[in-house]
Amino acid sequence: MGEFNLCDKSESILSKEPFVAALYDVAEDLNVCGHNRCTVLYVDVTKNLYKWVVGILLLAFVGVWVGMIDLKQMWDKKIMDHYTLPHRD
Repeated sequence: MGEFNLCDKSESILSKEPFVAALYDVAEDLNVCGHNRCTVLYVDVTKNLYKWVVGILLLAFVGVWVGMIDLKQMWDKKIMDHYTLPHRD
């Protein structure tokens, strides 16, 4: 019968009270890795690993670029403050 023999699974289902079985189902739904979600996530990430790497590299590049612009603006403000006279109020 191979994969179609569900006698053991059926016996374990029938051995539980309906309320307890419902609690198990709710707990399985609320669990982070319930219903094999972690396995599906792992397969999805490993299948599209090159997309993840390219995305992370692009984010890193944008972060470095924005940081360089910020450093240049801070440098320009420091130079401007150095060469301006203080104001009298």
